[in-house]
Amino acid sequence: LCRHLFSRYEARFAQGVSVMKQIYIYYYRMSGDGHDQLPAGQVQQRWLAELSVQKRTAIARLVNESDRILSLAGLQLLKHCALDAGFSRFSLDQLFYPEQGKPCWRSADDSGFDFNISHTRDLVVAALGTDLRVGVDAERIRPLKRLSFKMVLNEAELEQVRLQANDFFELWSKKEAVVKAADTAGISRMRDVCLDRNRQRATLDGQGWYLYDLSQDLHIDRQYTAWLASSEPPVKRYVKEKTLQDLANSET
Repeated sequence: LCRHLFSRYEARFAQGVSVMKQIYIYYYRMSGDGHDQLPAGQVQQRWLAELSVQKRTAIARLVNESDRILSLAGLQLLKHCALDAGFSRFSLDQLFYPEQGKPCWRSADDSGFDFNISHTRDLVVAALGTDLRVGVDAERIRPLKRLSFKMVLNEAELEQVRLQANDFFELWSKKEAVVKAADTAGISRMRDVCLDRNRQRATLDGQGWYLYDLSQDLHIDRQYTAWLASSEPPVKRYVKEKTLQDLANSET
């Protein structure tokens, strides 16, 4: 369904319809002590009520409260992106979660809407593209243990990394962002992503992708790396940080 919807959008672009290619990137970061609390009572219930039964059930199964916070916050960030981008009919309960591939919005029209959400430890990022495809990945840099390097990196990249954590997670984040944007089958395809020399472009299955370092946009330190992939260069990128209070107090 998701690929079918976007193929309709792309067919419209090929006919020469004028479009505005923009990307909205909204993010939330938990406080340094990691003790953020979910909004209580009516706010939390309202957030859950906005979701499909499938998604509510998935969130209820999360063991850690921090994971539930990031999951709910990420969806609220997406909603804010959609409304700010002019998709007034957007509704979280209309999101479709396929068994494989990334979720999509079951819109009734050819509105040209693609999105992706990524979270790692205490950071969640939602990216929405209008009339272009997007993928985002955020990673917390951590000790390299028994990670499957050969599933992700080609021989030249393995030689470059030499088990340097920063380099590895930057490569991982770029490749996963591309795989998610392309809506292809999981991390097994990450090794097939070819990065160019300056690493600001990538190719997968003959399709070119543009890469953007989000580190400065998200004001993250060296403990993290975050990258955005898009099918075309956006005319404009909008970046906003949101707190739980911002999301809870919103009337949208």
